[in-house]
Amino acid sequence: MPCTVLSLYCTTLSYPVLSCRAHLIITTLPVTICYSLYFSFPEGDSDVPDVAADPTWRRHMVYSNIRTLVEEMGLSHYACNFYIYLMTGRVFRRELRRLLCRSDANSEFAAGQRLA
Repeated sequence: MPCTVLSLYCTTLSYPVLSCRAHLIITTLPVTICYSLYFSFPEGDSDVPDVAADPTWRRHMVYSNIRTLVEEMGLSHYACNFYIYLMTGRVFRRELRRLLCRSDANSEFAAGQRLA
């Protein structure tokens, strides 16, 4: 197979991009489902003397606790993207290493040059 720019682009970006997209779906789908179920678990009557004993309030509180947990898991998508790219992206690792290991003496900004 000839090495073209398109084939090089597809092979270097496919694993990181697919990994991030799969993680996005896995973490946001439960959040979407949880929000769509909101009206299935209504709050109970506010005049009930013992909220813990009311079955409507108990269902709502269980739903609320599960929703909080699912939302936290959904937020992990934003925190994990960097690590997914770090694990799966060879080009990303190379560029990150180049960026972090660059000395100030070799930097274009330290030499007084401006990027065009």
